[in-house]
Amino acid sequence: MLCSSTRCDDIYTLDILIDCYSIGNLQSYIDIIDSTLDKIKSFYGIMGYDKAIINIVNSIIKNCFFTYGFIPADSKGIKAITIQDSKFINNSGNSGPILNIMNNSEDYTINFNNCYFENNHAIYYGGIVYSHKYFDDGYIPRFSNYYFNDCIFKNNTAKKGNISFSFEKSHEPYFSNIEELRKIEGAFVTNPSYIELTSDSVDSISLYSGEKLPFEIKFQIFDEYNNLINAEPLNSINDMMLFDLEFNDTKNGKILGYPVYNCDIGYCAIPQIKS
Repeated sequence: MLCSSTRCDDIYTLDILIDCYSIGNLQSYIDIIDSTLDKIKSFYGIMGYDKAIINIVNSIIKNCFFTYGFIPADSKGIKAITIQDSKFINNSGNSGPILNIMNNSEDYTINFNNCYFENNHAIYYGGIVYSHKYFDDGYIPRFSNYYFNDCIFKNNTAKKGNISFSFEKSHEPYFSNIEELRKIEGAFVTNPSYIELTSDSVDSISLYSGEKLPFEIKFQIFDEYNNLINAEPLNSINDMMLFDLEFNDTKNGKILGYPVYNCDIGYCAIPQIKS
């Protein structure tokens, strides 16, 4: 089987590459040492269940395609995974091909120590890690520890977030060299966070009753890292960004036409409004 950055030629796909179970109160252990995993296509890489302990040391994971991540962090019990002195080269997946942190993944402790990541690619979000976990306000997870200690990242790519994409900055794993990595353009991306008017848009206007806006009001959408969200050309209809325009005073104004609009590349425009 030959895997490129976006696909594998083989039609056969494993469900799970490594499945680590525990029975009763007993812990389960898996050690992968001085090993190479090459040209593997699997929906999931390593799945750890309650009381699982997994260690990967001095190993190479390369040319693989993991649909939902080499380590898909779910919520199926407490487990600990440590990856030490290992290399991840030319792997790919949908989002977060190396670490895919799923919803409410509060029971994991995952450490990447002194690891090397090169030419890994996500078709959608997070070239290395995709974090879409969410905790309700006031909820304190038991562990929720994800660490990248003294790791090197080179030429990893994704549609958004060449290293990391997370719902919020606070949902990111810990990176020991985060200040250095954040200087890399497009390395870290979050969900949209705020909007700003464009430089050629007015910031205030007065209308008399019955008048329409004489021009469009333009704005741009940014994430928590001040990345412009809709800067790239659209490859498909799924890339379109839509917004819903509403009035908080329906007695003194109305929207002409439909209230849902799509943004252009680089900016969005509020259409005609009548006072």
